Formats: sequence, structure tokens, C-alpha cells
Amino acid sequence: FAGDADVKTVSTVVFDGNTLYVGGSGANNYTKIQDAIDNASDGDTVFVYNGVYYEHVIINKQIFLIGEDKVNTVIDGGGNNSILWENIIRIADDNVQINGLTLRNLPGHTDDGLSCENYDNICIENIIIHSCYNGINMLNSENISISNVIFFNNNHKDIQNYFFSKNHIIQGCYFSDSDSSISFDVENGVIKNCLFSNITSWSIIVEGNNSLVENNSFFEVGQSIRINSGTNITCRNNIIENSQGGISFSSCSRNFVLDNVLTNISQWWGAINLNHATLNYICGNTIINNDIGPGIGLNFLSDNNTISENCISNCEIGIRIHYEANNNKFFHNNLISNIQNAYDECNNSWDNNYPSGGNYWDDYTGVDGDDDGIGDTSYLIPGGDNEDRYPLMEPYSNGDENWTFFGTLGPICPILNIAEINLIDGNESQIQKIEKMLNSRILQFIIPLWWYINFTELDFTITYNKKIPKIPFLWNLGYVTVLQENENDALIEQPHTVTVKGLNGTFTISRGKPFRFRPPLFLFAGDTYDEVTIELIERGNV
Repeated sequence: FAGDADVKTVSTVVFDGNTLYVGGSGANNYTKIQDAIDNASDGDTVFVYNGVYYEHVIINKQIFLIGEDKVNTVIDGGGNNSILWENIIRIADDNVQINGLTLRNLPGHTDDGLSCENYDNICIENIIIHSCYNGINMLNSENISISNVIFFNNNHKDIQNYFFSKNHIIQGCYFSDSDSSISFDVENGVIKNCLFSNITSWSIIVEGNNSLVENNSFFEVGQSIRINSGTNITCRNNIIENSQGGISFSSCSRNFVLDNVLTNISQWWGAINLNHATLNYICGNTIINNDIGPGIGLNFLSDNNTISENCISNCEIGIRIHYEANNNKFFHNNLISNIQNAYDECNNSWDNNYPSGGNYWDDYTGVDGDDDGIGDTSYLIPGGDNEDRYPLMEPYSNGDENWTFFGTLGPICPILNIAEINLIDGNESQIQKIEKMLNSRILQFIIPLWWYINFTELDFTITYNKKIPKIPFLWNLGYVTVLQENENDALIEQPHTVTVKGLNGTFTISRGKPFRFRPPLFLFAGDTYDEVTIELIERGNV
């Protein structure tokens, strides 16, 4: 259903000119980064040795600025100053690449760690930005790549992209302890494989068109994802846990919310909620435990939306529609163990006609006299005159015999490494927070609500499409026991298969509730995993 963003690849400039050195001990080394840039030409590389440089740098050449070590090569902004719109680095030309630096300490109002206005084809990767007002500020820029960047303790926003910006990619970044993370007013943009923790306000706000937000993880944040006034934006395969808000759509149309997992959300409007939003498609999401509101909420003139194949359980209300939200269609959703499964005070459709059917309601008390899988009487929706004319007798399944209940492995950020973080900041609480994020990298799945399981042992096969170390161990992690074959070689070629067994008494599996286990430790070793395939090889008694 979704129209993925058509994002152009950011071209990589070949820097085949001279290399200028900063901070070294040999001849022809510069003591200031700006001096080296001023003497460089287009196509040159400026290499900065480890050290702390108290500068404000303007890059007005098409160069590659690279630090020796992103942890120990530091440009310090010098703290608060009286100059408005100050930057640690200001990009003032096209075709610039920056790698291997820390930018820090410019917290004054309106100040940026790095800014780029009206320039294109910029690549920023493998850097750290902290203790600034804004981390990165992009305005009217095209073809921007921001990857493997660590942001923390910035006062306002980590990344701000706005005003006629196009073709931006943000991937593999880590965001922590800021007011807001990404403000994304971009045509054709991608935000993927990022990790958000302890963000006070919004983690992601998307306002442009034709963008993709996928495979991100949110843990203990304020609001997670807001789609605001955009079209053809796809929100897919994101994991949101223990957060105040989930996915919110406002004043937008023709967008897609697909296959996300939201657990332990506290949002009165809904873990997934729409306000003044029309013609959107919400499908295949799993929502568990919104303790103060609905799993899905449609409000304020949100019309002509389609909501199907979602699993909603243990919420205050499964689905709630009010404030003139009409002509929406709900079918093939599973609503189980909610305090109230639905409330609709407007005029909407709650089935997909016969024989496709409506939704599964665990409190439906009707019978199926003709054994067609559909109840013989309607399910009445509280709040008005709506009804599901064809309620399903069993929870909805998409008909695939190999239906997976694992979903996907959360994104593994390649830049997260405890030893590295220890060098960044001696603040113990900061390190503890990052350790907590790393230690919570877990595989999570939900037993489909239509499976009635009675078993004492369940086996899974996990295939990692990447080279991984062969480490023999038999390790009880408190969740399950992970077994791996003893191997002699240090590395194995892809793919590799391990078997994970859940032993009776080690854990409890309940229908419709998350079950988790921690993956083998080598998944945190600093590499990304392109694909993780998990197959159920023994179902038990289904």
C-alpha cells in the first residue's frame, strides 16, 4: 500500500587533492583548523589530529574535514556567548564531507553545533555533537546525509531540517537527553535505524512530503513520531516502548502507518492518533497497554481513513472515535483484553461486508450457526448507532501458514559502544543511560491472538545475514537459554543459524502480550545487521 520515498542517493565527491594537517608535530602542520581551511583548495582534505580546538570554523571550500578520532578530536565552542546564530562549524559551500569529530559546548540560545544554509550535497558521518543549543541546523539544502552521529545533552533540537530542503537521509544515529530530536521539513526524506532515549518533547516531527520513517526505536521518550501536514509519508516497523506518546497524525492525508509495535504508551488521544487527518491507511500495527486512552484514536474531522489488521490489547479503550470523525472504515482488527473494546460517537463502517467480515471482539457473545466464521448477529459499538455487522468468531489471520509472530529485530546502531561512550563523558548517569539502552536491545514478539498454545518447549531458528563471531556459550539470560554450537574459526560467513530454546519454567507466554529475550551478546559488537530472519520451527500444540 505504501509509496516509499523517492530519495536520491547523496553523491560522494572524490577528494583527490592535497592533505593539510592540523595539530601534528611535523613541518607544515597548522595549529588552527580555520587556518588550514583558508589555505586549502577545492578537493583537498584537512586532517585534524587528536586534541581540543577552541574555534568557530567556516568551511567555504569543497573539502573533506576529518578528525583522527571522533572521541578525542574535539572542537569546543567555548560556552555561552553574546553573538546570535553562532556555530561551531558553518558549512558555506557545496560538496563538503565531515567525519571523525566531536562538536561541543555552544549552548546559547539560537546557537548550532553545525549549520548549513543554502548548500547542497553534504555528508556528515561518524561524529558526536553534545551540549549545544541545536545540534545540526539545515535550511534550504538538498542531498544531505547524516549517519552514525551521536547526539546528547543538546538544549533544543538535535537536528533541524527545514525551508525547501530535499533529499535528506538520517540513519544509524543515537539521540538522548534533548528537548526534541528531529524536526524534518523535507521533501523526499528518510529517517531510519535510529535510537531515541529520554527525549523530553518530540522525537520526530515530519512536515514534508514523500518521506519514510522506518526501523527506529524509541524508549522512554515524551512524544515519539508526529506527522504534521504531509502527504505520502510511510511510518513502518518502528518500536516504541514506555513512552508518553506513540504515532500522531495532524492535518495530513494519504499517509501510511504499517507494522509498528507500541507498548506501554500513556496518551489520552491514542497510542496511534489522528487529528484533522484524512485518507490515511493504518495496518498491521500491534498496540499493547495504553493505560489512559485508546490504542487507536480518531479525532477532530479525521475522515475517510482505513484501519485494518491491527492487534490492540490491554488498553483503556481499543479504538475510540469522536469529535466529528466520519466515514472511516475498520475491519480485520483484533481487539482483546481491553477495558472497553471500542467507542464511536460518529458515523463509520465497522466491517468489510460479507464474506470478508468485520473485526474480532473478545467480548462478542453471539453464535455462528452456519459455521462460516462470522457471527450471526451484529456487534454493537458503544457511543452511537454503529455496528459491526459481520463480527469474526476467531481472531483475524492473514491466511499465511508461516505467519511470523516475531516481527523484526530492532535496529542495531553501529556507533554504540560502551568503551567509546566512557571516553566521551565522565558523567556516570549519562553512561548508565546508554548502558541501559544497550542492555535493553531485545527481540520481542507477540503470540498471535488467534493461536491457542499449550506447550512445554518452543524452538526458533534465527538467521543473521552478516559475518558474526563464533563464540561458544550456554548462557541463561533470565529470559531464555541461548544455545550455540562450538566452533573453531573466529568468523563465519553469512548466513548463520542458531537455535534458541525456551525452557518450561524459564518464562511465561500469554496470548496477546509481549514476550522478549535478549539476543546473543555479539549483536552489540558495533556492526549493523542487514537482515535478521526468525522462523518458528516448532509451534507446540496450536
